[in-house]
Amino acid sequence: MRSLIGSLLKVIGLITIVLIVVAAGGLLLAGHWLQAGDEIKVADKADAIVVLGGSYFRPLYAADLYNQGFAPVIYVSRPIERKDRNLLKSVEVNLPSQEEIFRRLLRKKGVPDSAIRFFGKSVINTAQEAEALKEIVGNEPKTLILVTSPYHVRRAKMIFEDTIPQCTILGTGTPYQSFPKKWWSTRKSALKTVNEVVKIVYYVLGGRFESDSIPGS
Repeated sequence: MRSLIGSLLKVIGLITIVLIVVAAGGLLLAGHWLQAGDEIKVADKADAIVVLGGSYFRPLYAADLYNQGFAPVIYVSRPIERKDRNLLKSVEVNLPSQEEIFRRLLRKKGVPDSAIRFFGKSVINTAQEAEALKEIVGNEPKTLILVTSPYHVRRAKMIFEDTIPQCTILGTGTPYQSFPKKWWSTRKSALKTVNEVVKIVYYVLGGRFESDSIPGS
């Protein structure tokens, strides 16, 4: 009996070690895994380019894709305003909204106003951005190029594919924003990686995070 228990404990211990090793290996590859987007090729003509709220590096790449002829229109998300912006307004410091800054960046890079559309209103997360775009797309099957930050590509693509299943979603991270494969090498990239992995797990389990910050930032 003791030998049987001892054998079981050894097996359990071995399984535990294997799981720890696998988990550690998975974490080491997390930086690469999060950035696993689609390679946008010349043949990938889309109906629209979709820029998610967050980093100002995102519209820069959206403009590049537009200027290369990948799609005739760019949809820009309208995220919720930061709470501290009201403080600035109270002292008469009026900053442009994020979508207005995105529009100006797009125009600066040669995208005409006629090709820039806005979607959503005060959206607080990626899931709400997907729902807002769904209202515009309807039931039509379309090809959409999703532009976001490198670390946000996998989760964003996952959410949009689930929300608008009739559409082909090509997810890509802006090359203007670097994100190291060795995500643990900087404090910022480590926090972003852990945050994204937790959000993906929570999303897969059916949860949705609400946030006071810009979605996907």
